[in-house]
Amino acid sequence: MNKLAKTQNQRKIVLRHGINDANYVVKPTVDGKVVICPFYATWYNMLERCYSHALHNHFPTYIGCTVHSSWLSFMTFRRWMSKQDWDDKCLDKDIIIVGNKHYSPMTCVFVSHEVNTLLNTNDAIRGECPLGVRKHRNSFQAQIRIHGKTKYLGRFVTPEQASVADNIAKAEYIRTTALGQTDPRIISALMRHAILYEDGMIK
Repeated sequence: MNKLAKTQNQRKIVLRHGINDANYVVKPTVDGKVVICPFYATWYNMLERCYSHALHNHFPTYIGCTVHSSWLSFMTFRRWMSKQDWDDKCLDKDIIIVGNKHYSPMTCVFVSHEVNTLLNTNDAIRGECPLGVRKHRNSFQAQIRIHGKTKYLGRFVTPEQASVADNIAKAEYIRTTALGQTDPRIISALMRHAILYEDGMIK
């Protein structure tokens, strides 16, 4: 078998869209255990969120998400990721552009778990009340999660009043978090999110 044929045989289709064109084993067995390449794991998870029907059944908010054509190549994505500050961080597609559903070099950035959780609106599980609000008997309670702990913001007559309190607290928390970042893209994005919360554009 010639070199070209070997290369073609190594190219495996992943989730109907991606191409695993790695020139190395992405899931080697080390001391009897399978060790997945972190670059491949991130790439595969991205494809799964966009193109796995099984995942969409559990997480419908990912329906409609797409991947940039260049990133359908694993090695192209790997080269981009290797230049990012990615260790122990999450690939985020919508912090730079709010509501974005397209994974690409222009729209994605790696963020800490804290930032990723901070901007997660939990649309699939939040219920009928606005973000950060839950009904409590005859009133509406507002609360926010800060550093993994719930901060109680008070009870209000209407869900709209509770939502305003939550948005103000969330904007303040986001600005505080932005001050601890080093990537200017993330700082700018967080500041934009803070303004959107204050203006009631995110609910």
